[in-house]
Amino acid sequence: MRADFARLVRRGLREGSVRPGVSPDNEAAVIVAGIRGIGYQWLLDPDGFDRVVTLRHLSRVSDERLSDVSL
Repeated sequence: MRADFARLVRRGLREGSVRPGVSPDNEAAVIVAGIRGIGYQWLLDPDGFDRVVTLRHLSRVSDERLSDVSL
């Protein structure tokens, strides 16, 4: 999973959609950690944890961080 995300980040670097200087391996690790953490929280508290809202937030902040848009 990390390798797949790292590949996507590398492609973004080549195409210019990801800001220069981003570490594909580090970003992939952070994204996978976020996804796994969201899944774990949902398993522990399926009725009290909104996985959809949290996944959307992870996606938004990841996009902003990778494209260097202000949070």
